[in-house]
Amino acid sequence: MENLTGKQFGQYQILAPLGQGGMAAVYKAYQPSMDRFVAIKVLPRQYAEDVKFISRFNQEARTLAKLQHPHILPVFDFGESEGFTYLVTPLLQGGTLKDILTGKPLPLELANKVISQVGEALDYAHSRHIIHRDVKPSNVLMDESGNCILADFGIAKLLEGSIRLTQSGEAIGTPAYMAPEQGQGKPVDARTDIYALGIMLYQMLTGKPPFDAETPAAVIIKHIIDPLVPPSELNPAISEQVEAVILKALAKNPDDRFATAGQMVKKLQDVVNHELAQNSLERIKNTGNRQINPEKKNDSRRWFIGIGLMLLVVFIIIGGLTYWRINTETNLVKPTPAVQSGSDLTLQSTPLALPGHETVPALSLKKMNITNVSDNPGKSIEPLIATDSGGAIHIVWKDDYSPHEIGFFHKALNPDGSWGKAIPLTLGFNTLENMHLIRNPQGQVCAYFEGMKPGDHFLLTYMTCFSGDDASPLAAITDKYDLNVVLQYTPQGKIEFIRDYYEKTTNIYFGAGEDLISDGYKSASNKSFIIDRDGIYHVFWLSQGNPVNVLYRSSRDGGKSWEPIENISGNMNISSNYALSSDNNGNIYGLFGTYSEGNVFAKWNRQSGWSLDTIKSAPTEFLYFDMATDSQGHVFIIWDSINGCYYIYQLDDETWSQPFELPIDYSSLTMSINNFKMALDAQNRVHLVWSTSQENNDIYHLMIPD
Repeated sequence: MENLTGKQFGQYQILAPLGQGGMAAVYKAYQPSMDRFVAIKVLPRQYAEDVKFISRFNQEARTLAKLQHPHILPVFDFGESEGFTYLVTPLLQGGTLKDILTGKPLPLELANKVISQVGEALDYAHSRHIIHRDVKPSNVLMDESGNCILADFGIAKLLEGSIRLTQSGEAIGTPAYMAPEQGQGKPVDARTDIYALGIMLYQMLTGKPPFDAETPAAVIIKHIIDPLVPPSELNPAISEQVEAVILKALAKNPDDRFATAGQMVKKLQDVVNHELAQNSLERIKNTGNRQINPEKKNDSRRWFIGIGLMLLVVFIIIGGLTYWRINTETNLVKPTPAVQSGSDLTLQSTPLALPGHETVPALSLKKMNITNVSDNPGKSIEPLIATDSGGAIHIVWKDDYSPHEIGFFHKALNPDGSWGKAIPLTLGFNTLENMHLIRNPQGQVCAYFEGMKPGDHFLLTYMTCFSGDDASPLAAITDKYDLNVVLQYTPQGKIEFIRDYYEKTTNIYFGAGEDLISDGYKSASNKSFIIDRDGIYHVFWLSQGNPVNVLYRSSRDGGKSWEPIENISGNMNISSNYALSSDNNGNIYGLFGTYSEGNVFAKWNRQSGWSLDTIKSAPTEFLYFDMATDSQGHVFIIWDSINGCYYIYQLDDETWSQPFELPIDYSSLTMSINNFKMALDAQNRVHLVWSTSQENNDIYHLMIPD
């Protein structure tokens, strides 16, 4: 098919090709009336010359446009232009299932997720008497959240009622995923799609589809007559129960398959959930029954000798430090004793006496565990932390992992207390900036960042979402002119964002809309964006100049109109960055340090707007700080000052607890703390991460017990 770039199909301007298959070509296009980018699937010209085809095309397109399911790619529009027929759909750039099939088996949990989502889509379509006819990995698109979207419903039916070979020997359709009856030209039904779904499950769990040959015709014949190689022969990790699901879906007689896609999904989910539960019980059982291996006595002896040597070194170091402290002229008081990486100690925090307050009772911090998360010789900086709905803690950071490469890494702390592996997210990029973490409506923690690959001329914003140690394929989610993007999900699951535009990096634009600081403010920095429970949009930034203020705008109609700018810091001259949080009740909380008023706490609710109050019980020297809010609206604050790290939380009556000093020894562990970030887990326990200013920076994690 000829390249249609630059053509105008109705209101759609075709911008660039996205891909081409045997049945259609796909292009990226721009729709001015909706100010959005779309995908246009263009069918070969010869079909538009057939009057009967045009009639069938219009009828099928109207039917497909009525399909409304979260895992089916919707049809926005259809039409004819310059001798071509076309369908218009959303533009998804997260890749396809085919992109993550590398010839190796995928995890069972991931395969189950794919089959569940695609199977639910098929079950919905089948209930409306629509058969897909071409279910295959390249037709399973991935959205920005890592979810599966089934595309190309009805295309195979439009082009051919039954399979036959072209003059070149190329099949219209995909022989590797064709049911026997489809290859024989017999009538097809829902069970034909179930067979293709079974082929995909087989391929995901073994690394390859079951039948292969040199020609499409030979592959079709194998589907019809060749016996199936049991998938467990290719991957012994496949259980009998999972194999039974695959074999039933791939029965050559349609009557022997699952009657509906929903039945197949339900059976697979039951089997997988049972196996995961059994595996969890085995891990717990094995953990509780660990025994010492007699063959490792020599290893134990060496271990004790090593510990003795380490203690000797520690005593020498302590002696040297004591001598240094006796002879130094400084009066700087360091915090309480060092907590080394991976330690499990019972400690008492130091009571903190503040002017006007009695000495605060010591806080018992039991089993304080500080872990070196990055633990590598490279330079690790800029950590972020967030919690998913399953209770796992996700940490990302920027890392120099070779002399010429830099990337973002991810590591998960599982709800059972075990750590996952440190996994690079961004191999192949030569520029990386502005990583953020956000939780999607499905409860996953997702990371987005700006990156540039070799040969690119613009930074694009990419997103990936985490499931345990796994990350979804990177998907570009914004245009090349969007810089310093800050994303949020609406309660309905739509992505909205604010951004800079090209070289106008001191302005703030909402999506493709207006400049939010255009009425009198000349520049901005440190943008933040929150969409609350009620769908109200909140945008914050720091003004540049003297004084520095925290400025704010809101929208109650999804960004169509914006309230006037508010100066919520009241010209108090901000002395440091600010932190924001929100709760499940629609309240917004802010924290910022000022030169004149110390540490100021701000709260917003829908009825009364913003209110300010100083935090009287906290020292004034905030260097780094962060805040978080639990599900009941209690605010937690951690900060680092010259003399140590402190922690307070809000009580039920909205007063503050007295501050507690955390037992972190700067001299031996951190040297100096940078980029403090915090999150709360499902039990409302505080988790901290920070980087250090040592020569080889590391990322540390600390959980504050109940």
